[in-house]
Amino acid sequence: MDRIEQTKTCFLIASPGQQSDALRRQLQANKIACSTIDRPSTEILNLASLKSILARSDFIACILPQNVQPNLIFELGMAIGLGKPLLLFAEGPEKENLAFDLKSFRALTVDLISTDALNSFLEAFLQTIPDSLPKSRTTGKVKSSHKANFWQQLRSEISVLRTSGGEGTEAKMEAALKRGFQEAGFSLTSSPERDFGADFALTSQALSKAVGLPVLVEVTNNSHVPLRHSVVDRLSELLRERKGGAGLIVTYKSLESQTAIPLAQPIVIIPVDELLGWLETGSFVDEFVFAVDAFWTREQ
Repeated sequence: MDRIEQTKTCFLIASPGQQSDALRRQLQANKIACSTIDRPSTEILNLASLKSILARSDFIACILPQNVQPNLIFELGMAIGLGKPLLLFAEGPEKENLAFDLKSFRALTVDLISTDALNSFLEAFLQTIPDSLPKSRTTGKVKSSHKANFWQQLRSEISVLRTSGGEGTEAKMEAALKRGFQEAGFSLTSSPERDFGADFALTSQALSKAVGLPVLVEVTNNSHVPLRHSVVDRLSELLRERKGGAGLIVTYKSLESQTAIPLAQPIVIIPVDELLGWLETGSFVDEFVFAVDAFWTREQ
């Protein structure tokens, strides 16, 4: 594999276990950065995160067991829909346990994963994948030192706030995120009152075209189940009253419970680190609208 100088990125679709661990080790040994998704407590965040990670991956590796879980098929279907190259492994005789729509893909046996023969196959497979363009070229611009410094400083500031937990932390976090949205080109309007239910509203020409009314944003530490429900309930009420077209809840502390929150309105719940990634890369509107579209698809 010495001929392949550039590190590729792979999204691994597989159940946890020895086979997925072995494949991950093989990929990493061949200079391939391998990632998977942590399934959070809400379906909308799961869909948004999944689409974002798939879009950034050079190819997909998938291990299909004989008893395939629905989530694996769902993730695989999204990857195929995005046109990602597929490295597919299946248990049992070749193609025996594949769905009809997958039989057109070449499926390797899982026994190949722990053998030296996989290296030769990987080398040939990777030669078919074009090199990824640097992010600055995908936008047609070289990222300015100002912008790079801005996002670096903002991430550092938010990292300190997340661990401080002192008085006024939530207000400082809100102010920091406002600067992030403004840097990314969004127009902001502050909440009309302290207990309004959203800290600020944001819009842009593209966002307005997609969801109509402004997006209501609530920033919260989101660390307790009752707090999470109260935040969602109040934001849902504002959306029913047509105070906004959709909601965004930004969390900056880890959840203490994996209990799912039923969402009766198009509300996206996202960790602050992922939000910063959306803003810095200019993908916020696409990612947010995808999550809102996923809500309506799920509810129908």
